[in-house]
Amino acid sequence: MDDPLNRFKEQPLEEPQQTEKEEPAVKNIPEKELKQILEDHKKWLRSKGQEGVYADLRETDLSQMNLASANLAGSNLGKADLRVADLRSAKLIGANLSGANLSW
Repeated sequence: MDDPLNRFKEQPLEEPQQTEKEEPAVKNIPEKELKQILEDHKKWLRSKGQEGVYADLRETDLSQMNLASANLAGSNLGKADLRVADLRSAKLIGANLSGANLSW
């Protein structure tokens, strides 16, 4: 009598494919460019979107940056690297911080 499990015993088990979890590419920006982005965002906020440019800093490396007192209200900081960034007195009301790294 044939053992129905024999067909499984004879076939070698396939090793599961391990896929590396891809980290999102983090953009690096120079401090001078960051200052300009913050100025443009401030204008955008003051003018209610009529002037300046909305700060889209998602997936950006802002680690160790000086963002003290920066007005980032309503900005996109999703998945940004904010490790050890100086955020003292920064305005973050309504900012998207989903997935951001805020560890110290």
